[in-house]
Amino acid sequence: MVSSSWASSPSRSTPAPWQFISKVDRRSPRRGSRLLDRLREHMHGLRRAYVALTDDVRRGERSSPAAEWLLDNFHTLAASARDIRHDLPPAYSRRLPTARAVEFAGLPRVYALALELIGNSARRLDAQRLHRFIAAFQTVTPLTIGELWAWPSVLKLALLDHLRVRADVLAAGRAHRMEADRLAGGTEAENPTDRKFKGPFAAGGEVGRGRG
Repeated sequence: MVSSSWASSPSRSTPAPWQFISKVDRRSPRRGSRLLDRLREHMHGLRRAYVALTDDVRRGERSSPAAEWLLDNFHTLAASARDIRHDLPPAYSRRLPTARAVEFAGLPRVYALALELIGNSARRLDAQRLHRFIAAFQTVTPLTIGELWAWPSVLKLALLDHLRVRADVLAAGRAHRMEADRLAGGTEAENPTDRKFKGPFAAGGEVGRGRG
């Protein structure tokens, strides 16, 4: 990930990874549908988690703060997804320069920047921080007009990318909890609580009384 030194001192030299991301791959085909494919995958994962958590609430189960946030804000995420589909059609996305960096191969460079920003912002974003980030990057190479226009949309998509990861963590934790509950329920069925356990010496006492 890119160093976050730009946030406190944008006048410093830009870290080497920025120089790597700034390089454009002019040989690889530009696939405008890649961004929308990622959007569909992210929203599918978020919606699956939302439905599962909604079912938990209906059953009266307690929700974690992260789960409550997703339940309260899913409609906002869905609205953002609709905006992205509208503002980043495939024909427009195909005109965006593609990042050469291996981990972002085939993806627009401006989207790679958004992912780096989200990954290094510690979930603290504001207008000043965003401005410093773009200004610092452009000391290496200027963004195109098309990239600047796409920036708000790819930033939303990068946020959905981050939230999808968090939703997957919630889903995994929920699955583990349900499996633990299932195993606990099976153990109780094998050992009903209404049976009184008399201890290891109780049987011996009964045997002893029988011999007497």
